Amino acid sequence: FNPYDEKHLRLIDQRLNQNLFVGAAVEELSHTQAYARGETILETFVSLVPRIIWPEKPLFVGGSRLVSRFTGMQFYGATTMAVGQVLEFYINFGVWGVVVGFLCLGVIITLFDSLARDHLLSGDWQGFAFWFLSGMGLLRVEGTLVEIVATSAASLIAIFFVNRTLRRFHGRKILWGKRRDGEP
Repeated sequence: FNPYDEKHLRLIDQRLNQNLFVGAAVEELSHTQAYARGETILETFVSLVPRIIWPEKPLFVGGSRLVSRFTGMQFYGATTMAVGQVLEFYINFGVWGVVVGFLCLGVIITLFDSLARDHLLSGDWQGFAFWFLSGMGLLRVEGTLVEIVATSAASLIAIFFVNRTLRRFHGRKILWGKRRDGEP
């Protein structure tokens, strides 16, 4: 790879630029009208069920299945193509899916951010960590909704148990440098 070679840079841009997939999906769906109609949204809720409870869960992330299905493009072998939220919202409900999808996602991210801010300003670092780290998973622009929701859910669970362990270790909820009862 030579970062000064225009041909190499063009190849990388073609591989990473998701606009190509969105454009191909718009073109493909304008002919077929075979939208997902919420299928990937439903998969997002299914992804929250752990495999230990549902071992035969019919859901797998990665690969190029979604991109191939809605763009008509074929990829070599086990090549993984990132879907991203623009494409995922579009393949479900078209332009309105993108508008409403990002409106909903924005409200959820704002909620997590506001809760993290409130806990940070009150000195509650455990509450801050809970909301901030969980919300970080929602910011993965290249991931599918399944991936971002699963990442956030896993973060919520992990931080819950870390905070619970810290509370047991310290006996009480600790604020920045002092306990709730004012002790140093």
